[in-house]
Amino acid sequence: MSEIWRIAGQSSPLTLAVTRESSSTTKCSTERLTPSLMKRKNRVCGLFPRSVYRCFEKEEYAVQFVEEGRFRVGSLERYKCIEDAARRDSTEGEGLYGLRGPVVSGRISVNADVPAEWISEVGIQQHHTQALNSVYLFCCANLSADLEFLRRRFGRYVVKIVSPVVLAIEIDHALNGYDGNSGPFLVEGRDVEYNKGSLITDGRSAHELSDLSYAQKPADYRDEKEFRFCIMSTGGAAYAAGNAESYLDIALGSGRMSYAEML
Repeated sequence: MSEIWRIAGQSSPLTLAVTRESSSTTKCSTERLTPSLMKRKNRVCGLFPRSVYRCFEKEEYAVQFVEEGRFRVGSLERYKCIEDAARRDSTEGEGLYGLRGPVVSGRISVNADVPAEWISEVGIQQHHTQALNSVYLFCCANLSADLEFLRRRFGRYVVKIVSPVVLAIEIDHALNGYDGNSGPFLVEGRDVEYNKGSLITDGRSAHELSDLSYAQKPADYRDEKEFRFCIMSTGGAAYAAGNAESYLDIALGSGRMSYAEML
C-alpha cells in the first residue's frame, strides 16, 4: 500500500504535524524523523511520497548530491528558457485554468441615451495566477514514472531518494538555520498538476488554486510525473540569496545522505 507523508502548517511542531496517509486511514506518525529534526518549528509543508527519483546529467553532480549533500536549485524563471526544447515550458511560473461560475457580459449602445444592459449567466471564468515571491525548484519524479524515459529526458545518472520529507527538512535547516526561529524560506512538497488551461471541476476555489503558479504544466508533460521541492522566498534576504544566474546552491552539511542511493 502506497504512503504519502503530509506536513501541514509552517508554524506547527514537527512532532504534531507529520502524518502518514494510506487509502483507508490517516494517523499521526513520527517514526521517520529523528529527535534532532523534531525540536524546531518547521518551515516545511506539503505532501511527500515515500520515495522519488532525481536525474542528473553528469555523474559528478549525482555523486556530490549523495556523498556530500551538495546540489543546486533553479528559479522558476530559469525553466522558461532552458536550452532543451523538450523540457522547456515557456508558461512556467503561471497558473492558467478555468472555473465554472457567473460570467457578466454587457451590451452598450453608441447612443448615449440608451442605458447599458448587463447580463449575468453561468459560464467558464478564465483565471491566471502568478507567484510574486521568488520560487526555486528541485525537480524530481514519482516512482510511477518510466525510469528509462526519465533518463532520456533528464539525465542518465539517477538517484533514488527514499525519504523526501527528511530531505525537505534538511533543506529547511540548511537555508533557515537550526535555532527554531523562522527563516526566510518556506519549503513545500508538491506534485505537479498537468492541467494548464483546463477546466477545474474538483471544487477547489481560486484561492486554493493559487499554488498552481509554481506547480502546473501542460498535459503534454504528464509522462514526467513530476514531484517538486518548491523553495519559496518570504522576504528580501531570501531573494538576495539567489545569485545573478537565478540559482540557489545548497549544502546540507550532513555528509553522506543515508536516504539517497545511486541506481
